[in-house]
Amino acid sequence: MKTDLDLFGDIIPTDEKQTWESVANFGRHESSEQNKALSESMVCTDLISKGFDPHMPYSRDSIHDMVIEVSQNKWIKIQIKGDLKKTKQKASANLSTRGGKTTISHEGRKNTFYKDVGVHILAVCCLDGIFYYDISKHEKTKPIRVNQNKHIDLVEWIKNEST
Repeated sequence: MKTDLDLFGDIIPTDEKQTWESVANFGRHESSEQNKALSESMVCTDLISKGFDPHMPYSRDSIHDMVIEVSQNKWIKIQIKGDLKKTKQKASANLSTRGGKTTISHEGRKNTFYKDVGVHILAVCCLDGIFYYDISKHEKTKPIRVNQNKHIDLVEWIKNEST
């Protein structure tokens, strides 16, 4: 019987060769992390195409996902939400870390509303593209629904905010 080494250096029979996907026990985590990575890449690419230089925090626990400098000493904080399995008819995103209406979620963890901590823009990614929202114009407890809530032209919004 032929053998091979798996990703961890252990000997396995060739007919049972494993891939990273088969040994990484991610379950739902895998799809949510892929959704996050794809959504952030989409927004980053879009911002670069609009002439901005996006910056991302190193910490996964940062309250924002990306920032862009729009003028000297003026930065816009962006929170990115991905709903990449849905069209704009069904895509939505919450305006808080836990999505609940209260400050304490059902797990007992603090629910933070993005506009209360200085996030300016919510970017929602779905199958139909990226839609940007001025967080200050929306009620905290209601989710953004792409087909119902008016999105902004980010470049025009920034021009108006900078004046």
